[in-house]
Amino acid sequence: MSESLAVCDVDEDLVKKLKKFRFRKETNNAAIVMKIDKDKQLVILEEEHEDISPDDLREEVPERQPRYPF
Repeated sequence: MSESLAVCDVDEDLVKKLKKFRFRKETNNAAIVMKIDKDKQLVILEEEHEDISPDDLREEVPERQPRYPF
């Protein structure tokens, strides 16, 4: 009996943006930074970066936020 536990929902606009981002044709580096709105229990878009290097992106993310290796 395996049931999935939904902790947060994902904003509908963010879902559309993620699909568009996933299948984009550009070959430059890009990133989408998301965060969880604790009050609404919703994953939302925080920032979107286009043509950014991994090092520059690392500098953009504040120290208090988790950083996941590429």
